[in-house]
Amino acid sequence: MVAGVLVVAAVLVQLTLLNRLTLPGGEVPDLVLLVVVACG
Repeated sequence: MVAGVLVVAAVLVQLTLLNRLTLPGGEVPDLVLLVVVACG
């Protein structure tokens, strides 16, 4: 249950905030991948 809520929250943050943020080299951080790995 908690993992599902974390993944949904990560998707929302990824779509609203992090897609606008670009790191040097044009990379975009993948928060959803980090949350899924942390939950595993």
